[in-house]
Amino acid sequence: INGKAAAELAARYGAKPFTDYRKMLEAPEVDAIHIATPDYLHTEPVLAALEAGKHVLVEKPMATTIADARKIVETSKRSGRHVMVNYTHRWAAPYAKTQALVRAGSIGRPLMVYARKDDAIWAATEMMNWTAKTSSASYLSTHDIDLVLWFMDTDVESVYAVGVKKVLVERGIDTEDAIQALVRFANGAIGTFE
Repeated sequence: INGKAAAELAARYGAKPFTDYRKMLEAPEVDAIHIATPDYLHTEPVLAALEAGKHVLVEKPMATTIADARKIVETSKRSGRHVMVNYTHRWAAPYAKTQALVRAGSIGRPLMVYARKDDAIWAATEMMNWTAKTSSASYLSTHDIDLVLWFMDTDVESVYAVGVKKVLVERGIDTEDAIQALVRFANGAIGTFE
């Protein structure tokens, strides 16, 4: 969206800058794109890229509603183009090792998991100008949820979650300060995500 910055970066790497993703999708030399917009703005460019025949890497979460996620999956299947969510934690060596140990049965089958992600108040109040359009579950816990599902290789059977709104609402940002979820997995294990 910053044409000057895009032009400077493109000049440094011998690339062509774009300030409108729709124009970029028309370029035949573009095979794949990375969607790094705020959470609530993922769906439209992902769908447009898939429809234009491009493969997509999208930042987490893939979408903020189940309906949008289903549209993306259906469009990916119909277009024959891949879409991947950028769950970067999967590529970190300690997490990959944990997953390998669980899969190999070396540490037994997990019966319970606990995952917590915290962020400083400045991230919600200063770093992002779209905090009211996301939640700590979408912005933070999504990494932990992905890792646990990857480790456990099972589906979620049920979820009970509650949130609290006070500090951010008092600062004019209408979203939860914290969310806690209790999850039962299809294999009988349980988990807590904060």
